[in-house]
Amino acid sequence: MRAYGMMAGLLSFARGMVFKPSRELLSKHILPKSESLPSNSEKENGYFDIRFFCETANKDNINSKVTVYKDRGYGSSSRMLADSALC
Repeated sequence: MRAYGMMAGLLSFARGMVFKPSRELLSKHILPKSESLPSNSEKENGYFDIRFFCETANKDNINSKVTVYKDRGYGSSSRMLADSALC
């Protein structure tokens, strides 16, 4: 149910960005302002650490950790896209 809700939200957002009045409304009230973007120092010194805990259909546990030392939105996006394409 959460996946369907997320999908509906993303589709609604995408449709809202198509039309100028709703795009301006979203830009004004929902999307981050340009002054709230991270500085170059924050981009270079940012990092994130994610841990995944999974269970297979056979009840085996799989745990993994992803750590990236760059800002997640600026320094790591291209790396994550390339890794996803390779997978």
